[in-house]
Amino acid sequence: MAMSLEQLSAQFDILQLVAKYGLYMDNGRFDEFEALFALDAVFNVSPDPKIIKVPVQGNAAIREQVEGRHHFVSQTARHRHSSTNTLIFDYTGDEARGISQVTMTEILHAGGGPILRGTGEYHDRYVLRGGVWLFAERTLMLDVLGGWRPGAGGDPNAGTSTP
Repeated sequence: MAMSLEQLSAQFDILQLVAKYGLYMDNGRFDEFEALFALDAVFNVSPDPKIIKVPVQGNAAIREQVEGRHHFVSQTARHRHSSTNTLIFDYTGDEARGISQVTMTEILHAGGGPILRGTGEYHDRYVLRGGVWLFAERTLMLDVLGGWRPGAGGDPNAGTSTP
């Protein structure tokens, strides 16, 4: 079944939204990061790794939590969140849903190669507001959160595989 030009345009814009999320977060571009979320957006992580307080609601509160974590971690390491295999579905014209796989890596400032920090899937709900696609809900479903190290913050006992 062929997609309409409107659906193709929405899909492109949503793929850009997903890409901007990791880029802006990892590079500390938090004004732009906050603008990716609807005012009443909800962000959650399951299972809760105790890295930030979740669930968190509202684009300013999401920014505050993620920016605080970035400031803490960036003192000792560089993080990268790479989203792939994004599928967009349930498109209705002003709302859609999607799933993306994510791989989280870290490079310590002290040197060494990349370290796998986690994998999972983002389960998203997107909304069209003022002609711009935004995250309305973003839930990270962790497969594995590994490699906890002293100074990383969070819960050292959360670094386990999930069923």
